[in-house]
Amino acid sequence: MPKKEKKKPEDYLGKRQQALNTKVNQAVVDKVTFNDIKHANEASDLDKLFKIDVAAKYRNSDYIIDVLKCGDSLYISRALKKCLWLFDEDHTHIINPEFLHDNILPFMSTNMKKKLLTAVSIYVRTEERAVDFYHYCMKMKLYNIAFKFLLFTPKEFKLDIMRDEGANGPLKNFVEKNTDYIKHLIGKSFSLLEACFNLLSIHRRYELILQFKYFYTVSNDKYVECLEKYILPEHFYCQFSYKLSKDIMTKHKERVLKNPKFFEPLVDRDVFVKYTTADDAKVFAVSLLPEESSEFWDMTYYWKYEHFLKQIPHEETYAFIKKIFKDRYPKCEFEMTLEFHRQDLYRFMTQEEKEEWALRHLKSEKQLLGVGCDYLWYQYVGFEVSFETVKHMIMVTKEPEKRLDMCNVLVKSARNNRELEQLFIYYDKRHSNEGRLNHDNFLRTVITHQNVFIFDEACWEAFYVLLMNMELYNVLDFNDDNIIFKSVTLLYYILHGLAMNDGLKEYLLLHFETHYIYEHLDKLDKEKHEVIYTYLFKYYTDEILGFKDQIFTDEVRDRVKRYNRNIIGLMSKFREDTSVPQQKKEVYNQPKKERIVDNSLSDRELIRRLKTDTYLIKEVVPDLNERFLRKPFRVVNFLKKLKIYYSDDVAKTYLELFEDLVSKKCGLRSIEAGVFGILQLADEKRKEVFINEYAPQDSKINHKDIQPDQLRIQKAICRFLGYSRPPLPLASVNLYLRGDYVKFCLSIFDMYLAHLPIPMCVQFVDSIMDSPVSTQKHGIRLAFKCFHSNDLKKIVTDIWNKTKNVSLRGIIYKALYEKLKMDANEPELFDALKSFTLTLHQDDEHDIFGLFSHYPVLPDEYRGHHDEALWRAVGKFKDMQPNIDRKIGVINRMYIDMYIMNEEFVRTVVDEHVNTMLLEKKLHLNYSNEGDLSRLLDEKWKLTARYIIHYATFATTNIDKYVKLTEEIVEKCIELWSEEYRGMNHFQELCSQFFIYLKEESYVIHPTVQNYETVIPVYESMLNKLMKNLPLRDIYMLVWDLRLTIITRREIQTEKDNALTASDVWIDIIPKSSTRLGRDVGKLIIEYVENKTYFSSFIPDICQAIRSAAKDHLFCLNGFKPYDVEKVFLYVASGLLEHEFPETHIMAINMLPDTGHILWSSDEVGQIVQKVKSYPDSEVQAALYFKQYSKKIPYPRYYGNHYALYA
Repeated sequence: MPKKEKKKPEDYLGKRQQALNTKVNQAVVDKVTFNDIKHANEASDLDKLFKIDVAAKYRNSDYIIDVLKCGDSLYISRALKKCLWLFDEDHTHIINPEFLHDNILPFMSTNMKKKLLTAVSIYVRTEERAVDFYHYCMKMKLYNIAFKFLLFTPKEFKLDIMRDEGANGPLKNFVEKNTDYIKHLIGKSFSLLEACFNLLSIHRRYELILQFKYFYTVSNDKYVECLEKYILPEHFYCQFSYKLSKDIMTKHKERVLKNPKFFEPLVDRDVFVKYTTADDAKVFAVSLLPEESSEFWDMTYYWKYEHFLKQIPHEETYAFIKKIFKDRYPKCEFEMTLEFHRQDLYRFMTQEEKEEWALRHLKSEKQLLGVGCDYLWYQYVGFEVSFETVKHMIMVTKEPEKRLDMCNVLVKSARNNRELEQLFIYYDKRHSNEGRLNHDNFLRTVITHQNVFIFDEACWEAFYVLLMNMELYNVLDFNDDNIIFKSVTLLYYILHGLAMNDGLKEYLLLHFETHYIYEHLDKLDKEKHEVIYTYLFKYYTDEILGFKDQIFTDEVRDRVKRYNRNIIGLMSKFREDTSVPQQKKEVYNQPKKERIVDNSLSDRELIRRLKTDTYLIKEVVPDLNERFLRKPFRVVNFLKKLKIYYSDDVAKTYLELFEDLVSKKCGLRSIEAGVFGILQLADEKRKEVFINEYAPQDSKINHKDIQPDQLRIQKAICRFLGYSRPPLPLASVNLYLRGDYVKFCLSIFDMYLAHLPIPMCVQFVDSIMDSPVSTQKHGIRLAFKCFHSNDLKKIVTDIWNKTKNVSLRGIIYKALYEKLKMDANEPELFDALKSFTLTLHQDDEHDIFGLFSHYPVLPDEYRGHHDEALWRAVGKFKDMQPNIDRKIGVINRMYIDMYIMNEEFVRTVVDEHVNTMLLEKKLHLNYSNEGDLSRLLDEKWKLTARYIIHYATFATTNIDKYVKLTEEIVEKCIELWSEEYRGMNHFQELCSQFFIYLKEESYVIHPTVQNYETVIPVYESMLNKLMKNLPLRDIYMLVWDLRLTIITRREIQTEKDNALTASDVWIDIIPKSSTRLGRDVGKLIIEYVENKTYFSSFIPDICQAIRSAAKDHLFCLNGFKPYDVEKVFLYVASGLLEHEFPETHIMAINMLPDTGHILWSSDEVGQIVQKVKSYPDSEVQAALYFKQYSKKIPYPRYYGNHYALYA
């Protein structure tokens, strides 16, 4: 019978699209004048698409430009799709940043701008054009599109961009989130790869390194060099593939040997071991030793690198590890440390070495394993010695647990059957009365540390006696230990061919489970495994066959189940080739059920039917009606197709469907579906009638009188107003942008910004600017995104001057601030912001005053002026909360921005504060119980200190006025030195505190300038004033601090000056510079001694002050880079010892670290101690002795009426 031909549908989507294409091609073939086509009537979208397609064929660029400016996303997308010729070199006069910016982009919506520029990035390949568009997109802050252009720019240009990128630049953020982009950006260029490594954060670099391994095929040498340069393996948690690791280990073995610390974590572990010989392992072991012995133990060195250290023969391991340890840490103990024992490194010793090692520990009596625990060392000593000694110790030990530990030590000490037999007989004779737990523990120790299965007959009999003492075959004993003992006995009987006794038979038949023996199998070889398997398999098979002719009772069924379970357990454990039981195979091989395809109606399904046959779409209308009433769904793309290709037939049918949904009023979701469909399919006139029909009569919703369905329809219209294409008339939209309905229309503001052309968006904003505040505030936010600067400034200024609504003022101020943060080229807008700032009042929203404390902040060119305007406004607020917090925030901002602020303005703030505190004598407010006000005044003192130090550092002529300000503050403090307020000397406290602020500020000035010597006159003037006018008793430590600060800064400046011409790295300068600092401090101590003002009771405080100065010195030389400050103290101590005075020697002793510190065993401390020991002064020797041994020897101290010993 002939196959029936499938009837071709009369109408479907493809056919209508084909008809349009045919019409276009025919017009081109007939050479129809485009002007005739252009002026033809446009009754539908198809008519417009026809014109666009013909213009594309004719390459009519003028018409295409008009289309790009029309604002309709459908037409613009069509033009971009059809006019690829627009991007070629013949049309660069159109597709260039200047022309687009001036003539096309201003008339496009935000989305269409991005679409056009994205199309340009796809089709423009000329390097020069790509560079121009990259700069343009970066200027417009379209970073994602700019980086698409960057892909096609010259290599040198890419390098410059990547090198100039800041720490938080847009390119850095983009590449860290888009890893695939990086491959396209760098290609196969090593210079770009290195630039990319510099750009990426360290951790991101490590995550991406595996994706760059294709560079290995470009040049394996360069790739490996690049890895060594940029990767720190201690932060790298990935390994190379097996293939790449093998290539590195074979082709770059010399590199690996030179730098194993780098390659060991990166190379696949199995490959690393495979290509490592014993000699290689020794080289690696030496290279991977850490700097300090403490790190060696902390990192469990051997076990961390065990995978390749195992290549060294076992008998050589101990000697080798000990040798490299002693070579690297010659003053440190190795095998005599507790860590050596804890990390089980003694297992690499021979039996003779272990015995000698244990006897040395016993002889030293250091009790390394704990007080009274030296007996534990006998486990490593021969049994003949340990048995007699430990047996005697057991006799005098009262604690049962300790006696048990000693017995366990003997178990570990025994080396053969005779020794074990002797131990078992002794234990049965002398310890039969011990508790059950102790017996269990002893037997478990024997089973764990000895191979019970190789006991000979005599030894087993002695051990079996101990087992029987525990009632081994007691059927009521289900203790875990009893199961272990019976399982071991069962295995011993099987392996030695002994006849099963009744107890074992009952155990096998009723209680045994296969997994009970798993933990003991490691001590047996494969032959023994086969013996056990064969015996048990035959035993249980025979038992099962024995039930063949019996009636299957419940008891029999349970037994058979247990035996089957044990047989399967035996097979899974002992037979690697165990096959899946047949019944399970049948289950696995069941044919898969056919996947049920869900053909329920959906957007995609409707489009599929539309492509198949238009009749199917008409046929489904009743089902859709029911579905929308029951559970509506989105059909956005389907409706778009109907609107374009079926506007005269099917679209009208569906429009009736949606109108019916609205009229039935069957719930919010179906109403929303109906409203959405109407706004998509209806023509402009019909939409306008529909919108006006349901427009609210009153801005306030009267929930008592309004019909619920009426309100649902209004809400749905509000929600979908922005989805209409073309956009609804503004008059119709504004009917809903009022009162209570505004909150239902919020989506329209973002939609219009994204989809409306800028001119239409501006018209929309203008239309709502005179609306009530509830609507106006949304218009203001939108205005900031679509208005030009001059227009925007006029609008917001007018509103700011007219309104008293704090919410509206807050919206304007915050939006303006955020816009200026992103764009520094808006001087007109900053003038508006500055004007608004000056008119802020304390009732404005609190959020306004927190803007400047969040990053990012305003650009430098604006921020100083903004800070000044802020203080002029906020400074007038009353001193009450939250105004105090606002003032503190502004003062902190001025403190941070000092380098960009007007000095004269800062001086007025400082003078006002100083006059209030000192001339008007209101300093007590600074120290009152009113914490908030006190905090504010503290911040002002910090600002004053920063003003003095900052501007003194940057002074171009002289610093007299800053010195004079300091003197004025100090003189006033001296004048009122004895004045008290409520029993407190506030002026004395201020003097000390102000010095601390000055000192702190001297180390945090602007990072680009570190002129340490310039501000020394500030400290000298303060020192001179204090010394001339006050007794030394009042300012003793303050003077010390001042003089140490001056000494430190001079030393730092000397080192900075030397470094300008020297090639030394800062970290190499630290030792000699710190030593010179100690020498200068020693001169100061000598000066005090000669003037008889060196008071020994202040030595701890002076030492602390010197330590603080040394820390400041280190920070200025080394910044935040890691460096052990205790080493700096040692260098200072060395400098102090260059003076032959007991006082400098005692101070040097005080600078030493505690004896428990890791540095105490260093060469530096040893040299200092030897030098101090050679100094002939009894007080110095006593101080050194006390420093060395005060932590170890208890000494008496008198407390009240009794003496107490303190260690």
